[in-house]
Amino acid sequence: MGLLVETGFLIETVIKMDKELLDMNACSAHHLAIRDTMDVLSGKWKIRLIGSLSFGKKRFMELIGSIDGIAAKMLSKELQDLELNGLVKRTVLNTKPVTVEYELTEYGYSLKPIINEMASWGMQHRERVIRAMSVKKIKPESFPAYAKDNLTTLQKFREETDLINNKITAGS
Repeated sequence: MGLLVETGFLIETVIKMDKELLDMNACSAHHLAIRDTMDVLSGKWKIRLIGSLSFGKKRFMELIGSIDGIAAKMLSKELQDLELNGLVKRTVLNTKPVTVEYELTEYGYSLKPIINEMASWGMQHRERVIRAMSVKKIKPESFPAYAKDNLTTLQKFREETDLINNKITAGS
């Protein structure tokens, strides 16, 4: 009987160790996948570029105009990286002068739900920060940069949020 109990304990211990090892492997795989995603989308501009292109084809100068603060050299580098990863397609049109259009590939569009969720979370977070700071009667000029950009009042922010939400909904 003692051997049977010890064998049962041993089997339970092995099963528990296997489960812990599986959990550790799943966690490692999860972290590796997150790191891979972050490597592809790293930097200040790539997610914004994908977000802009998710609304349709754009020429180089249209992209510069749609993404505040990006320099032409940086835009060129980021577009090359996105093209290398199969997320963006570059098309040279036979026009005078030459016109180049950029668009998301089918693979690039697979990121759209993720980008939309990030935009939704960002809008909720911005509103939360502004609401919290309004309750504390903190002046808008003291808000974090992401909360005060182009905003003078909470009402203006809500109007912008409604407009963006409508665009996201229409684009989905």
